[in-house]
Amino acid sequence: MTSRERKIQEQLAIPVHLLDRAKPKRPWSNLGDWSEAKEYSAACEALACRIGHAADLTPEDKLLEIACGHGASLGTWTDVFGVKVVDAIERQSIALSSIEADRPPALRHLWQADVNAILANQMPWPQDEHYDALVVVDAAYHFHGLRAFLEKSGSRLGSGGRIAFTTLMLGSPWMQAANWKKRLVLRLARGALIPAESLVTEKDLKESFLTTGFGPPTCEILDREVLQGFAHFVEKRRQELSWGERASAAWWKVEATATAARQILRTGLLHYVLLKAVKV
Repeated sequence: MTSRERKIQEQLAIPVHLLDRAKPKRPWSNLGDWSEAKEYSAACEALACRIGHAADLTPEDKLLEIACGHGASLGTWTDVFGVKVVDAIERQSIALSSIEADRPPALRHLWQADVNAILANQMPWPQDEHYDALVVVDAAYHFHGLRAFLEKSGSRLGSGGRIAFTTLMLGSPWMQAANWKKRLVLRLARGALIPAESLVTEKDLKESFLTTGFGPPTCEILDREVLQGFAHFVEKRRQELSWGERASAAWWKVEATATAARQILRTGLLHYVLLKAVKV
């Protein structure tokens, strides 16, 4: 991520009250799984739980979470799955301070690092540790290249180690789509700080796993549960906010994300997917 992109992202950080009436101590920040949830925090935790189940987390696991945000998911790994040892990486200083102010008991190491810098070999992993499982909740599509991410992640997992994360995948109509539709999708991605190189077809996605030391991945499409659910939530939440709150730059970012979700659903050129695989 460039310095300009980082500045934009920090300027448009979402105040928790815009999305979550509950105002939790550790705010969530993902699109959520709206299969059953009605409120933002519940949907966000449901998405984390879905990823945790995909990774087959157990109390005996040593877990690494990449891009842990303000740390709400760190409590989920302990409370829901019983994980006793968790390490985490996060880029944002404000999020790290929030976690340190109320540090989860299972959190062993917390490192500040830019994952894209690690992928570009501009900085090493924070420490030479190995893990039983690695998870990323709704952030992997910001990484510059799936193959590089899998190579680096695989180096942290032993044989039999599990990885699970959500990302965006090009849909089957992509190759035959009109150029203007492709440009629209890429423009939407760029506006959300999603690099074009992170968007690949299912065939390329599977090849990336197989050529980086993983077994065949399982791919679950969650368009309805995540994208459609978030777009519907934003429509509802808009009616609950004041004019001033709706006029803020942060709420504009929320609306832009919901609009992008609707466009993605309408074109069918992208899918929101949950991926899991085992290190060979």
